[in-house]
Amino acid sequence: MGDDLPVQPPWTLPEEMGENRYYRARLEFTRRWLQVPSADHRDLLIFECYPWHSKAITAPLRPPPEVIEEFVWEPIAELPVQDVFAFGRPWDAVAHALRLPLTAVLGSGGTDYGSKVKSRAVRIYSLPSGQRLVVEWHPGSAGPPSAEETEILRRALLGTATGEAGGPVTPRPRAGASNASIRVSSGEQP
Repeated sequence: MGDDLPVQPPWTLPEEMGENRYYRARLEFTRRWLQVPSADHRDLLIFECYPWHSKAITAPLRPPPEVIEEFVWEPIAELPVQDVFAFGRPWDAVAHALRLPLTAVLGSGGTDYGSKVKSRAVRIYSLPSGQRLVVEWHPGSAGPPSAEETEILRRALLGTATGEAGGPVTPRPRAGASNASIRVSSGEQP
């Protein structure tokens, strides 16, 4: 892209496209997770688990592992993040179908991590890159957790480590990179 091209507003601006609650929820999660209130569309990347919102799909999604490896895991591995978030229960089935190693089971059906939502489930898988795939869902929502629940999840995943100023350590990309976070979300209702 040349320097002479004007910078165009992202498709998410309300005056351009109307309010986009899907995008807004993921952007707010990114800001809370990174603890960077000014994070914007450049600080998140969304992969979709298609087809979503389809009543015709009655079986679990089982994408070919080689396609996911080439077009999802390999690009994610190049990004400077430790945690990759997948919102919605269908991603748990995809992780199982891809035989990702399950490293932790939190919330519903696993270890209590303090969530106020008893039905919230969090599954943590190891990606081929060494990054973590954090799959989160609860009945009735395939969206990211609220501010309070994000902080509870943050403490569970990052512990109570503190930074130099004594505050909680903010998840940062690997050395030398700018802040980034990746969101993988299904858009499907569990």
